[in-house]
Amino acid sequence: MKSLDQITPALLNALSVEDRAKMLGDFFRKMDGWVAHCISYFRWNRRTLIGTTALNNASCFFLDFSQRLFLVTAAHVYDGYLAAKLKSGKSNIICHVDNIVFDPEARIQGYNKDIDIATFDFSYDDLISMGKQAVTTTPWPPPEPNVDNTAFFGGFPGISRLWLRRNAVSFGLYLAHTPITTVTDRQITCRFDREAWVPIEGRCIPPLGSDLGGLSGGPVLLPLGTEEGVWHCCLGGVISQAQASADFEVVVAVRAHFINPDGTISRI
Repeated sequence: MKSLDQITPALLNALSVEDRAKMLGDFFRKMDGWVAHCISYFRWNRRTLIGTTALNNASCFFLDFSQRLFLVTAAHVYDGYLAAKLKSGKSNIICHVDNIVFDPEARIQGYNKDIDIATFDFSYDDLISMGKQAVTTTPWPPPEPNVDNTAFFGGFPGISRLWLRRNAVSFGLYLAHTPITTVTDRQITCRFDREAWVPIEGRCIPPLGSDLGGLSGGPVLLPLGTEEGVWHCCLGGVISQAQASADFEVVVAVRAHFINPDGTISRI
């Protein structure tokens, strides 16, 4: 068995599907761990008219443009927060990223509803305190994604939330890697093929048709490797849709090249 630092793109391409699957077990576990540290939950709590607490969440991640750090999520996630704030009143809503109190309106940097990406200024100190890391932007714009190449993605589906007690909730992280199905100038689509799925050690395959609501705003990451065996993930896109039914499961991401180094979002 080759060590992880000996796995190169040329070696993988030369292997049969069966041998590639055997070799990539540890590799994918390592990459999944890296991806998990780039993702957080974006949540907001509001008081209802009857005094109870309503909780909503989506996903977000962190993007580093050489000493300029941004939090990235889907524009419709930010819209959802604003709608909840309007409904409940400013004093009745609070937003967190991980366990950091976060004011999205004060931090907004880029927003494009049509593209469905929003960016926010974020501090390196908060990133460190959360134990998270950022996706790097070398190179930028990111390389062109290709159909059938593997994409890693993740986020926090609402169905995985678990109330531990009245003022404590746990968020379940959903991670997967799957081939890209289609690529356009605007989107990356990954339609699930469950016949090719295998569970990662310590995790089970989610039931067919599991509700994926809450993945919006998470990243789609593309592994890039050199012939020296050095691997990293570049940002491919921002999850905009995650749909699941008994016979159709798909994740759709807006391509990352719409994000500019100053955090603004380009128009089509």
